[in-house]
Amino acid sequence: LNNLPMLPEKFEVKVSSNSGIQKQFNIIKGLFEKAEVIINCGDAGQEGELIQRWVMNEAHYKGEVKRLWISSLTSEAIKEGFENLKPASDYDNLYYAGFSRAIGDWLLGINATRLFTVK
Repeated sequence: LNNLPMLPEKFEVKVSSNSGIQKQFNIIKGLFEKAEVIINCGDAGQEGELIQRWVMNEAHYKGEVKRLWISSLTSEAIKEGFENLKPASDYDNLYYAGFSRAIGDWLLGINATRLFTVK
């Protein structure tokens, strides 16, 4: 228990070493390299924003990003969502909140597990 709390020098996300996942990620990265604009169609919420940003960050995408924000999958809602795309920057705080939550979950999980399982 002397090594608690366990704190990494930095938090980072990396693509799984699974070859199928690597292959799919490289396809997405290649498409990003050809794109002038990406439309983030992730789930409308903190986790959806976090996942999509992680993919874009890992692919080193630096171009323009628009955000589709819909909570219904009706044709009307989808059409309205595409007619009202927002700049990705409007959702920066949602991403930061999700990233902070992920860090907090990791810190609590790894340290509490160690605390309650090491005798």
